[in-house]
Amino acid sequence: MTKDNLALILAREGTDTISRQNLRLVNGKPLIKYVIDQVLAEKSCDVYVSTDSNEIKELSKIYGIKIIDRPKSLAMDHATIEEITLHAISYLRDNGIVYKKCLVLNPMLPLIKKQTIKSFFSHLNSKVNTIFGYTVVEEKHAHVTKQINKISTLEEINTDIVNIKKIVSFNCQSFFVAKGFEKPYYGLQLLPNEVFSVNSYHDFAKLEKLITRRKILVRVNGSSSIGLGHVYNMLTILNHFRDDEIFIVMHNKKKLGFEKFKENLYKIKFVKNNSEFLKIMSIFNPDIVINDILDTSESYIKRLKQDGIFVVNFEDLGYGRKYADLVFNPIYLSKKKSKNEFYGSKYACVRDEFYLWKKPQTNKSVKKILITFGGSDSNNLTKQVLEIIKKSKLNQIHFKVILGLGYSRKNDIQLMGNYMRKHGFSIEIIEKSNLMAKYISESDIVITSNGRTVFEIASLNVPMIIISTNKREEKHPFLRYSCGGIFLGIHTKINSENYCVH
Repeated sequence: MTKDNLALILAREGTDTISRQNLRLVNGKPLIKYVIDQVLAEKSCDVYVSTDSNEIKELSKIYGIKIIDRPKSLAMDHATIEEITLHAISYLRDNGIVYKKCLVLNPMLPLIKKQTIKSFFSHLNSKVNTIFGYTVVEEKHAHVTKQINKISTLEEINTDIVNIKKIVSFNCQSFFVAKGFEKPYYGLQLLPNEVFSVNSYHDFAKLEKLITRRKILVRVNGSSSIGLGHVYNMLTILNHFRDDEIFIVMHNKKKLGFEKFKENLYKIKFVKNNSEFLKIMSIFNPDIVINDILDTSESYIKRLKQDGIFVVNFEDLGYGRKYADLVFNPIYLSKKKSKNEFYGSKYACVRDEFYLWKKPQTNKSVKKILITFGGSDSNNLTKQVLEIIKKSKLNQIHFKVILGLGYSRKNDIQLMGNYMRKHGFSIEIIEKSNLMAKYISESDIVITSNGRTVFEIASLNVPMIIISTNKREEKHPFLRYSCGGIFLGIHTKINSENYCVH
């Protein structure tokens, strides 16, 4: 009888350092069960366990796995993978079972992915007879390998900077004839999060933490038109998911602020459309998808839910919000809302730095005014406000202007600042500050846009003057229903003709 694929799990009773290693419980499951589950999930192969352990034999039967009884001579440290595999292949042939392809792996790969298992089989052909799994020793040497899921000849790779792992696939006929793995050897790079070596009892505790951590895929955008509020919101939230695996995806034309994610060591990738995002999602296989991309569509969220993913949306008034598991709209208020929707300022996220600074008692006289219009200020409200101030007689007030990461007219503001200083104004211009909480806490009034920054200013109990930068911001009702300052409306109504500062 000839069959296609065989997955052979090598699981001896124990090692010299850790007894019953493959049977030790990791989050309530034997270590070997994790590899068994991933191989069974692939569904394209028969699964056998080669073992000398009676306990592993009985456990494998419970899981529906067939057994190959390994002699004690092949359960010693000196026994090679080739010798153990040849024994298993010969045993099956003696029983009339011949496989075309075989993948050999062991329980020490509990984090191996189903897609990786599939790749070890799919890359075998008439010209590629043997594929070993390997990892790059140092990230800086990753350029010597092909991309993930692509094979390369191991002879082309400097063996000083790769580790060959105990996972190998091969064509069974060539292996049986050669009585071993046939050259040339090819290599398939394993993902960094698939490899974990258990070398001590303490490693089991580390492994338990890795296995239980969630995989969170974050889709977030930043641009001159929508600002950086979404980026900072995600940075604030993700800071509380330290034990989970995070992957950031941004649109390639809305990637303003991506450096902030890199500074925090998050993995990040750029996409052109939903199709590219869904492709990343299928490979990453997340438990949770977080969308901070403004309004979502019904079809998009339904597609995410098809894969059983828990979906969380922020600042979403689109049709897709009805199908998400959780929707947080702290900027809006709503009388008609579903059970999955949460509106209002009590759901606003404030950056961690704002917990470190406390505002002293509010001054009765104004001596310091802070001007900041977010990360991009696409409508150049900074200049608009300074033009109004320039025509005033507020020489006794110190103005501090903060220009965001995406602000494109910095030279103009610097020139205006020089002009105002020559005419008796006290003005300080700061670019890309990381001390926003400090500057707000030191101010008597903040002039800003009607985005998420208003919550951070309010957290420090500082009065504010708010100008909406677009029609969407004009819908943000927080300042209208609180006593934190004055709302002047949308920016198109603000100019030096109808606003005079005294």
